[in-house]
Amino acid sequence: MGNQDNSIQREDNISNDSQLSEGSNNQQHNKKPKWLNKKNITIILTLLVVIIAGIFLFIRSSNAYGAKTPEEVSQKFLEAIEKEDYLKASDYVYYACSERREEVRKELQEEVNKDDKRKRYVNKAIYRGVYVFSKGLMVEKIVEENGKEPYALLKEKPDSNRNRSGGWLLLKKVKNRWYVNLE
Repeated sequence: MGNQDNSIQREDNISNDSQLSEGSNNQQHNKKPKWLNKKNITIILTLLVVIIAGIFLFIRSSNAYGAKTPEEVSQKFLEAIEKEDYLKASDYVYYACSERREEVRKELQEEVNKDDKRKRYVNKAIYRGVYVFSKGLMVEKIVEENGKEPYALLKEKPDSNRNRSGGWLLLKKVKNRWYVNLE
């Protein structure tokens, strides 16, 4: 009888061991890495969304032409003219289509490449008269009349030795961006 009791105990031990090993196998399959929980997943996904949005906004703003306000577009256009950076000035000019913008930029680039890099004079470029006229001027104020596009009233810079009455730059708002309207 003692042998039977021992064999029964061994079978019980074997079955208990197999149950324990099955239980530990189930626990191992259900175990997730410690860093992989709902809180961390939420944080990681939020960071990814913020990074992607930041990249999108950076790309969009770096290629944007025009400016956010009428004052800004007028000022930046005149600053580019003053530095004789006509390519930069063309970024603030309104063009009816992107093909026209590229055509003007190509023509300006050819003129810059012909001349000495220190002198960026535009000899035959489109809007040459406006560029030459605008040199030495600054924005006095932005005039907004009801029902009309606003314009920038210009005046001579105090250190300018030219004696001329100011002028104006017509401004245009397209898709929440402001442009100088030379057309």
